[in-house]
Order: sequence, then structure tokens, then C-alpha cells
Amino acid sequence: NNMLKEGLLRKNALFNVNLPAETSAQAKGVRMTSLGSRRYRNSITRCADISGEKYYQIGGGDLKWEGPPSSDYRAIRNGYVSITPVNLDLTDYSVLEGIKGWKVKS
Repeated sequence: NNMLKEGLLRKNALFNVNLPAETSAQAKGVRMTSLGSRRYRNSITRCADISGEKYYQIGGGDLKWEGPPSSDYRAIRNGYVSITPVNLDLTDYSVLEGIKGWKVKS
């Protein structure tokens, strides 16, 4: 398939490629995937920088991956290369449309 001819390559599109632990010769193949998600538990740590300013760091706790059978992490876990098309625009336009009439104090 030619992504350009089929109009599948759009502005702000990226491809997130993940490789399994196996070498490319050992990989079972390639899967087109959706993004899975990772959830941290017990992972928020209160820290201070060198000037004493407080901040919170997320990570290092219990990690749990979630996602449908077509997700990237499942493909990688099963020995496949994962390719996920992603878009840089994370705006939730339905919410934006719903709050359009809100009056916000400035």
C-alpha cells in the first residue's frame, strides 16, 4: 500500500515504532497497532530541587500496561515490531465545542 496515494499521510502525523527485546532477525514480524497505556501506582514522589523548590515526580512505582489486543505493548510483548500512527494534536474538540459559551473570568 502507498500511504501517500491513499491519502493516509496527514499533517502532524507521526509513526511511533517500538522494537521487541529480540533482534530484528528474531522478531516475528510487524504489527500496525494502537497505543496502549501505562498506569503507575504508588509512584508519585515529592522532591525538592537544589534551590529547595518542591516538585512531584511520577514514575518508579508499580507499572501496569493496559490496552486492547491490537495495542503496541501487546505486540512488543509477543515479539513483534509495533508501528502506531499518532497525531500531534491532542485537543479534545468535542469538549472544546461544549465549553465554547462558558464565561471565564480573567
